[in-house]
Order: sequence, then structure tokens, then C-alpha cells
Amino acid sequence: MFQTDSDFVFDELEQDSSNADFRIKPNTLLSINIFTNDGSLLLEYSTGGGEGRRFMINNSIAYLVDADGYVNLPIIGKQYINGMSIREVQDYLSSLYEERYNDTFVIVSTENRRVMVYNGNNGRGQVVPLGYNGISIIEAITLAGGIGASGDASKVRVFRKKDNKREVYELDLSKVEGIKYANTAVESGDIIYVQPVPRLGREILENIQPIVSIISSASILYLVFARAL
Repeated sequence: MFQTDSDFVFDELEQDSSNADFRIKPNTLLSINIFTNDGSLLLEYSTGGGEGRRFMINNSIAYLVDADGYVNLPIIGKQYINGMSIREVQDYLSSLYEERYNDTFVIVSTENRRVMVYNGNNGRGQVVPLGYNGISIIEAITLAGGIGASGDASKVRVFRKKDNKREVYELDLSKVEGIKYANTAVESGDIIYVQPVPRLGREILENIQPIVSIISSASILYLVFARAL
């Protein structure tokens, strides 16, 4: 799985971007809650109105950013938020709702950002939700159960879509020097693959086992016929 040629050239990973803000993109699913200054949730804003695509996530409504970067919200309608950070969206929406309610504040979180991690455990993978901004590569691997006993920490590959192409990075997390890469933030859609440690003995045994079985069966048949004669 995800094998490369011996002369494959890996891309260079930008180091330690764990503090980089996530920017809103089309098809981002946002959970948006509007509160008054005393902490009361404005249910009529959070659960009603808006003609855009809405989804129920954990008993609250999430709104989908459309292909043009707009989100359609109750009362204030379509708003262009493409390229904004989560904090910028919160401040922007708070200012819009402030025109209708005094001392409002908005809490925004993403619901569909995730990475896939294959941690070297017999090819099994796990989807890791990005519950907050700045989850690092090593955190994502840890959330998926860590590197398995059959995983090679010196060959951790990260597949990332960037500028309409898929870049491939190879990290060595078996050494202390690798921490500079381990702390790099993951991005939604990343695939983290820990290459399994080759098990030559087991593979050879699995390959020759059918032959051994045939030879054993032939030997038994030969002994049976020899005794019959």
C-alpha cells in the first residue's frame, strides 16, 4: 500500500506550522451558535431560517459553505466567508447579529475536517476528526492509536493535496530530530501512512507453506501405498 519507486523524490514539508490558522474553504461544514452577553443561546437564530444546506450534527445545526464561499444563515442571509479564519468569522458574524441583538457573540467550529491515519497495524486505517485547529502529525497518529508494533517510525508518509496536486512527504519519527516535523499541523484531507516493517521470515513461510503442504500430502500418500504393497 502506497509504495514508491526507489528513485521517488519526496516533497519538502514545511516545518512546525502548528499555529497556522485554518482558513474557510468551499464545502466546509460549520457549526454556528449565537449567544447573548449573559450566555443565553438564541435558539431562533441557531435552529431556524436560512435557505442554504443545513445538517443536524450532535443535535445542533451545521451550515455548509457553498462552492462560491458563501454561507446562508438565519436573518442575515448569505455571507461571504471564504478565506477567513475561524476567529475572523466569529467576529464578522457577531458584528452582523449585533445590529439585531445587543452584546451578541458567536461561536463557530468546523464539523467535517478530518485526516486518515494508517498506523502500520496490518493495513488498518482510522479517520481522525480535527476537533480544533492546529492538531499536529504526532497528535493525529496518537489519536489513531499510535504507531503499531509492525509500523516503521522511520518511514512515515504524509499525502497532502496542495495546489490541485498531491504532495508526498516522508518523515523519520524514529529519531529526536524528527520532532521538528512531528509538530507540523495536519490539514483536512491529509493521509498519514506508517510503512509496515518488512517481515521476511513470515512472508517466506506464507509463500512456501502451500508447497510444504503438497510435499507432506504426497509423502503421506507414498507411505500409504508403500505399506499396501
